[in-house]
Amino acid sequence: MLSRFSSNVILSKVRAMYSRRMTTKDYSSLLNCKNVGEIAAFLKQQSSEYSQILTPINENDVHRGQLENLIRKKIFRDSLSICRYELSVGEHFSEYIIKSTEIEQILHTIRLILAGKSPDLIYTMPIFFTKHTSIDFPLLTKVKNQEEFLDTIKGSDYGRILHKFKSQLCNKESVLTEIEVELYGYLYGNIYRVIGRYIHGNTKKELCKIFDSYIDLFNFVTIVRMKRYYNMSFNCMKLVLLPFGTLKQKYLHAMIEASDYKEVVEIMKNTTAGKKLDSIEYGSIDELPLKLSNKICSHYIRFSSNPSVVMFSYINLTKVELSNIINIIEGVRYRVSSEEIVKILTLN
Repeated sequence: MLSRFSSNVILSKVRAMYSRRMTTKDYSSLLNCKNVGEIAAFLKQQSSEYSQILTPINENDVHRGQLENLIRKKIFRDSLSICRYELSVGEHFSEYIIKSTEIEQILHTIRLILAGKSPDLIYTMPIFFTKHTSIDFPLLTKVKNQEEFLDTIKGSDYGRILHKFKSQLCNKESVLTEIEVELYGYLYGNIYRVIGRYIHGNTKKELCKIFDSYIDLFNFVTIVRMKRYYNMSFNCMKLVLLPFGTLKQKYLHAMIEASDYKEVVEIMKNTTAGKKLDSIEYGSIDELPLKLSNKICSHYIRFSSNPSVVMFSYINLTKVELSNIINIIEGVRYRVSSEEIVKILTLN
C-alpha cells in the first residue's frame, strides 16, 4: 500500500505532465501548417514538450517517417517513465505499454505482407524500442513472406498465438481482424489478470471502467464493420469479438444476428454502454472507442484520487495525442483540408 505522501507525489507528477499536453490551440496551429517541415518547426519551436527531442532534426529536410518516429519515441518514453513512480503495479503497466507497442508493430508487418509489400521499403522500425523487447524487430522489417515472418517471432508468445494462422496469412485481409482480436485478447487478458490480482476497491472499479468501456465499443464497432463489409456467419463473427467488457451475451448475439449495421446501432443504443454514445461527437463510427476512452481518462486524470488510475489515464491520453498529431501530419502531407482533418481528431 502506498503512503499518502507517495500517492500525492505520483498524482502531482502525472498531472503536471498532463498540463503540458497539446491544446486545441496547438492543434489549430498545426492544421494551418502547409507541409511536414512546418509541422516539425512548430513542434520544435513552440512546444516545450517536443522541442528537446526534435532539436537534432532539420525541419527543412525532415521526412514524415522520421518525424513520426521521434514523436512516438517521446510519448513512449514519457509513458514508461511515470510507471517507475508506481511501486505496486508500475512494472505491470510498463509491460502493458511494451506489449501494446509490440502488437502494433506486428500488425503493421502483417498488413504489409497481406498487401504484398516489403516492410524494409515502407516501414522503419523505431530503434528506441529495440532495447525494450525480446523480439528482433529490425530483422522483422526485412521479412518477405509469411514463412519468414512466423520464423522471426516463433520463440515469442506472439509466435504461439499466430501459429494457427500459418495457412491464412496469405489469404484475404479479412483474416487480419481475427488476428487483431487474438493479439489484443492476449494483451487485455494479461492486464485484467494484473487488475484482479494486485488491485482492489475503487481503484479496481475505475480501471475496469477504462478497459470495459473501450472494449464494449471495440466489439460494437467490430460488429458494425463486419456487417457492412463482410458476409460472415454467426460463429465466425463471435470469433472476432474480444471476450471482455460489460456487454451481455444477449445483446452481442442480437447485434450479430441483426439484418444490417443500422439495426446493430439501434440494439446498441438500448445497452448501458450504448447510452454513452449520445454524449460523444464523432465523424466515423470507427473513432468511438478512442473518443470514449479520451472522455473517461480526461475525467479520471482530473478527479480520481487513485495513483494507478491517474497514471493509466495519462498513458491512454498520450495515445490520443499521438493519434492526433499523426493524423494531422498525414492530412497535411496529402493536402486534405483542415476542416476534414479536424473531423477525425479527438479533442477535449
